[in-house]
Amino acid sequence: MMLSAWSHCLTILMVTVLLPTASQAKAAWLPLHGQVAAVEHISAMAIVDGYLWLAADETNHAGDNVVQQFSRDGRLLSQLRLSHGDELDSEAMAAEGHTLYVMGSHSAKRKKLKAGKSYHRNRRMLNADEIRPENNRARLYRLQLNDQGEATDVGSISLQQLLRQHPVLAPFSRLPSKENGIDIEGLAVRNGILYAGFRGPVLRGGMTPVLRFRMNDAAATARLLFVQLHGLGIRGMTEVSDGLLLLAGPTGDLAGPYAVYHWDGQDMVPGDKRHGSPLGHSRLLGQLRHTGGSKPEAIALLRETADAYQLLLAVDSAPDASHAVRQMTLHKR
Repeated sequence: MMLSAWSHCLTILMVTVLLPTASQAKAAWLPLHGQVAAVEHISAMAIVDGYLWLAADETNHAGDNVVQQFSRDGRLLSQLRLSHGDELDSEAMAAEGHTLYVMGSHSAKRKKLKAGKSYHRNRRMLNADEIRPENNRARLYRLQLNDQGEATDVGSISLQQLLRQHPVLAPFSRLPSKENGIDIEGLAVRNGILYAGFRGPVLRGGMTPVLRFRMNDAAATARLLFVQLHGLGIRGMTEVSDGLLLLAGPTGDLAGPYAVYHWDGQDMVPGDKRHGSPLGHSRLLGQLRHTGGSKPEAIALLRETADAYQLLLAVDSAPDASHAVRQMTLHKR
C-alpha cells in the first residue's frame, strides 16, 4: 500500500474489515480479529464499499500511527506506519464514493490536575497561559482509495485559521476542549459538502454548531449551522436519506447521557424574517445505554429501510477487539 511522499505527517490509526450484510449481522458485537492497534482508543468510523474504517485518537503502544488492513474474515493482512510521534487526535471520519475523510479535533488542551502533584502546581495549571494549542490536531485529511482499499493520494488542510477568525467560534478556539472549547468529533459528507459536528462548544439555548463547507475552498464556502441537542455535543455523525444522524453526548468528561438524534440539516436558530431559509428540525430517536468505562464515540450507517436504521456504534475504552464495535437498530419515528 503506497501513499504520496508527503503523507508521512498523517497521524491516524485505521482498521478495515469487510462487513457482513445486514441479514448476516445477527450478533450484538462485530468482533475484530488480530493485533488491532490502540483498540481501546477507537474514536471515529466510516464505511467504504462494505469495508469498515476505524480511527483512533491515540498512537499505538510504540508511538506509531499506523494503518491496518484486515481480510474478509477479519484476518490482519498488512500494517503501514504513517508517522511516529504526536497523534492527530482523529475524532471524525466520513466517506463518499472512494474518498475517505479523516478529521482531527482541532482542539487545545490543558494538563490535568493531579492529586499526587503539589497544590501550587495544580493551581498554576488553571492559569490561562497553561492552555496549549495542538497544531498536530488541526488537520482534515482526504484519502483517495482504489478498489483494493489502498490510498493512492492523500491531501490535507487545516481549519484552524477559519475557526480562530470566526465571529462565533473565535473565543472558543482559545479554550481547552474539555472546558467547552473547540472539539470537532463528528463528520459527514454529501455531494462533496462536508459537515463538521462539534462536541464543544455548546452555546446558549442548547445550540450545538455544525460547520458546512467544501474542502477545496473551506474559507469561502463555510457556513455555521446550529442544531438543538438540548445541551449535548456531537460525538459522531452519519448521512441518511433525508438528513443526518447525530450521536450526541456530554461536552466534557461526564459519563452521559448519550443519544441518537435525526437532524434535517437545516439551521435551527429561531426567529422570523428567515428570507426563505426553513427552520431546521431535530428529533430524538433513542437513548444509548453503555456499561463499564466504555463510551460511544462513532456511528455509521449499515443499511436504511423504510422504518429503521441499521447502524454500527464504536466505543472507546473497549476491553478487547471483540467489544469495540456494536451493531444496533434504531426505528424511525
